[in-house]
Amino acid sequence: MEIVLIEIVLSRQVNIEVDRNITSELAECLDDFRVYLETVALVFLDDPLAGAVKPLFSLIYPDEAPVLAAAVSAKTAYLAMWDRKYFLAKDTRALTRLKVLTLGELLHEFRSLIEKGP
Repeated sequence: MEIVLIEIVLSRQVNIEVDRNITSELAECLDDFRVYLETVALVFLDDPLAGAVKPLFSLIYPDEAPVLAAAVSAKTAYLAMWDRKYFLAKDTRALTRLKVLTLGELLHEFRSLIEKGP
């Protein structure tokens, strides 16, 4: 039996956006990243419907609203991203208990949780 410590959840749109960002910013890492994605157990979500996204336009930059809607609907504990500035606004934080971290911060948090144990 395999123990799952982290479940990585991505909406289809987020997966496309991550691939696009890596292609433009870290092209030399793209092949390694795609191989990595094939080795982890990803959970892919359908992109959120417009009805879940539009109400968030007043809380967050509209391009980021689908990302927030997907994270909220999936009830994820963490959202890891490079540029999290739009997700740290008071109104956005009031919507959810979602922790918005950089990948480095997420790894640090994960390490701390492992060290604490069950």
